[in-house]
Amino acid sequence: MRNEVPRIREAIRLARADGDVRENSPLDAAREQQQFTERRIRQLQNDLARVEIVDAANADTEKVSIGSRVTLQDMTLLTRRIFTLVDIREADVSAGKISTVSPIGQALMGRSAGDELTINTPSGSGPTPHRRYRGIAIWRHVHGAPPDCNG
Repeated sequence: MRNEVPRIREAIRLARADGDVRENSPLDAAREQQQFTERRIRQLQNDLARVEIVDAANADTEKVSIGSRVTLQDMTLLTRRIFTLVDIREADVSAGKISTVSPIGQALMGRSAGDELTINTPSGSGPTPHRRYRGIAIWRHVHGAPPDCNG
């Protein structure tokens, strides 16, 4: 991002050198890009100022929290799925990473292994949008492979 700022400033300088700044599309485009880039830099700085480092090695594995990997058993379909709870910016459902603010993430936060829960899924996949799950295991990625989930 910071590398773009000098490039944008140069684009503005060149666009101004073209003369009439009232109807100068390159100047308008460069200013728009500058505003976008500066807004993004401020957003990233704000995010960095609020970062909280989570020590996965010492984190509670009794309760689900951000960074937890959870094995869930769908009580209707009798299937198991593994999810990792992440920040919304890291969410990637195809990789099993769900946001803590998603319906499943919210339902899991603070739960323990063995808890049963009903989750309203917005996609309504399956026969009903309400799915019953049982939490089988909770662990942290730092601990490596998931615990035995055959129980």
